[in-house]
Amino acid sequence: MGEQKTYLGKALILSLIAFLGFGCKYYLNVELAKHLSKEVYGDFSVSLKSFILFSSLILVGTGTSAKRFLAKYIEMNVKDSIRDYIKWNIGLISKTSSFFLSLLLGIFVFILGAHIMNIKQIDTYHMAVYVLFFAPIGAVVSLLASFLQSNKNSYLAQLLMTVLPPVFVGVALFVVVYSQIIMNNFVLTFMIASAFSIIALLEVFLIYKKMPYIFGMFFSKSKKINVETQWNNTAYRLILNQILFNVVVCLDLYILELFGHSEFIVGEYVAICTIAGVIFIIQGAIGAFLVPLVGAYYDKDKTKLQKAVTSSTYSNFFINLLVFLVILYFIEPLLKNFGASYYNPSTKLAFITLGSGYLMAAMSRASTSLIAYSGNEKYLISIAALELVMLTVLGVILTIYFDIIGIAIATCISISAKSLAMMWIAKVKLGYKPLGFF
Repeated sequence: MGEQKTYLGKALILSLIAFLGFGCKYYLNVELAKHLSKEVYGDFSVSLKSFILFSSLILVGTGTSAKRFLAKYIEMNVKDSIRDYIKWNIGLISKTSSFFLSLLLGIFVFILGAHIMNIKQIDTYHMAVYVLFFAPIGAVVSLLASFLQSNKNSYLAQLLMTVLPPVFVGVALFVVVYSQIIMNNFVLTFMIASAFSIIALLEVFLIYKKMPYIFGMFFSKSKKINVETQWNNTAYRLILNQILFNVVVCLDLYILELFGHSEFIVGEYVAICTIAGVIFIIQGAIGAFLVPLVGAYYDKDKTKLQKAVTSSTYSNFFINLLVFLVILYFIEPLLKNFGASYYNPSTKLAFITLGSGYLMAAMSRASTSLIAYSGNEKYLISIAALELVMLTVLGVILTIYFDIIGIAIATCISISAKSLAMMWIAKVKLGYKPLGFF
């Protein structure tokens, strides 16, 4: 009973942090919608999604695998394994960042050549092109946050990943608006790059304070690293899953961009996703405390981990259900804050549909963490591929016929199918009961 209260207490604290992050993100998006046209606002959101996607590609799955391996090594206090894993992480991300930047340099030379020859001006490309040059910074932010979370600093990691990005981008927006600087693609890109650069520096400082022995490993002299085979194998499987996941996260926006009935529909959908996204943020926050427990207890204490999984599942669902109902009651003023035209019967129905799918994801969050961080990530790839196919086929067809409601229905169906599959695998393949009795 005492452990259940501990888990619930952590879930509530992480939920409050997540809700704070949502509030900051919501306010930022409202201000962006006020200062940008619907079309540019939609482009900004697509660019930010692309930034996150390519940041995860650079990580090659190491951000996720750190929560599995590093958490276990820290729990066991195996310093040689900690050192080797940290060195392997840094070496891998250095190689992928160098390759990615070399590729971008080639693209830049092409863009510059086209500009010089007056084929296409350098400032007329989609904003996503400019944002990609700073994707390595986003990769560093994610990796360092995973290091902190592996050391059971879940509250700090959650603050860094959900609260500070919209806060720092908002500060940059305030400076731009106050200085009366014209918000073009370059300025918007600088806002994102500067925010994540500051967060990266802050993370380095926090690791120095909270994990000084790991901080010292960043700068220790190179020694022969004992690379475990499972690190590479797991990283490859996780990066494939991460690619599929991030493509799915961006796919609904891309489908609307290509098949939507209006060029303004993406902006409306982004507003809906911003509001409904609080459920995703909260479920990720509540699930954060479970991640290091999976790495530490999966092979050692099934009873303790089962209690944590059950507590996480119920906490996630009921807290998010309450949040969803409260938001639904206030949906009209929340959407109208973006602009009077953002609220209409279609956007309200799209929110209800999308939010229902997010609630299904909240119920399966513990099962997903259990699969991902217990060495069974192969199942994630199959499920993510299924979700991708479902969303692509249903998304295109339903968007063509029903526009914004269509893409919301497609997203809800694909998320629900994935969630049910996750809970089934946790029960049948791993031997855990996500709901306690099932």
